[in-house]
Amino acid sequence: MRLLRKLIYPEVYQGRNKKIHYFEGWYFKHTSKDMKINFSIIPGVSFEKEKNHAFIQVIIGPPFKSYCIPFKIEDFSYSDEPFKILIGKNTFGLTGITLDIDAEKLRLKGEIDYNKISRIRKTILQPNIMGFFAYFGFMQCNHGVISLGHELDGCIEVDGKQKNFTGGNGYIEKDWGNSFPKKYIWVQCNNFAENISLFASVAHIPFLGREFIGFISILKIEGEEYKFATYNGTKLLRANTEDDLVKIIFSKKKTRLEIIAKIKEGLVLKAPKEGVMENEITETLEGVVEISLYENEKLIKKAIGTNAGVETVSFDNHTKDD
Repeated sequence: MRLLRKLIYPEVYQGRNKKIHYFEGWYFKHTSKDMKINFSIIPGVSFEKEKNHAFIQVIIGPPFKSYCIPFKIEDFSYSDEPFKILIGKNTFGLTGITLDIDAEKLRLKGEIDYNKISRIRKTILQPNIMGFFAYFGFMQCNHGVISLGHELDGCIEVDGKQKNFTGGNGYIEKDWGNSFPKKYIWVQCNNFAENISLFASVAHIPFLGREFIGFISILKIEGEEYKFATYNGTKLLRANTEDDLVKIIFSKKKTRLEIIAKIKEGLVLKAPKEGVMENEITETLEGVVEISLYENEKLIKKAIGTNAGVETVSFDNHTKDD
């Protein structure tokens, strides 16, 4: 029963019996009501023999800065019901976050409450965003989409300056396993003029001695959910990175989703390799995303979103015939 709960509610801590070659991190993104402030915070743990530790990573701006604050592994604890992650004096959950960081280069304090968490649809065969792959516990990197969007209420103080997020928009996801994929594209945006949320990821996946390009994407428009994934008959027609643009095209039966994301200058975050946070990736929180959704070749929705999160790592251009 606990195993099934971990699959259906991937936000809960997955690393209960892990002691080596393992990482787990939760990604909490916040955008202010006027969309002038972006703030992402990533609490997590890294297990590798003598290097076991907890950490909190932060991106905030503009002007954008990134930080990685290490903690002792003893500073980490968790609760499944209700879900909570605690690192030092900092608490993270589905109802909000409470922050109290006093590091050499960053002082961060305050509370942000979450309301109206937006879950994705789930079934026994597809207990989370990974579909039936969720049942293969040996995957290199597992992914969970916790909330496609929710309301924010609260403020944080950054180095003595107040940042107000009341009325803004939030997003939560997470990753766990031993390493990030060696090449991938990740796009997330829920700051559109309409009630639209987008998550999309295309990545190199090692699996049972073989490898393939896998993908998962959710587009939610006014409560209606469109899922495009390796496991549900979707075809990946294109995934390109060209200069400062990302282009992805998914096709599922008579539905086609085209994504164009414009990348702006990003900041460095630490990423796991065999459980150790020793790699570096670059993430922007200032991306601009255009989505075009077609049914039977007829355009049914076109929208542009801002304040998008975008990452690209060593991804080669991919087309249907590759």
